[in-house]
Amino acid sequence: MPELGRLRLSAIRRNDLQDLVDRMVAAGRSPSTVRNTILPLRAIYRRAIDRDQLAVNPILKLRLPAVRGVI
Repeated sequence: MPELGRLRLSAIRRNDLQDLVDRMVAAGRSPSTVRNTILPLRAIYRRAIDRDQLAVNPILKLRLPAVRGVI
């Protein structure tokens, strides 16, 4: 992600991620695309927390758009 790639993992805050999500939604990205973009970050942060490399997980309480199923 060019917006976040220059930052250290520990420097990324929840607001940075929420701003990214909000920009993607404003640009017309589908809810599935937004969630699929954030999904790898969840795994990265979970691993960093499990390995005691970080104390705070900025993914928690992130507001993502709802993905609605097709009927």
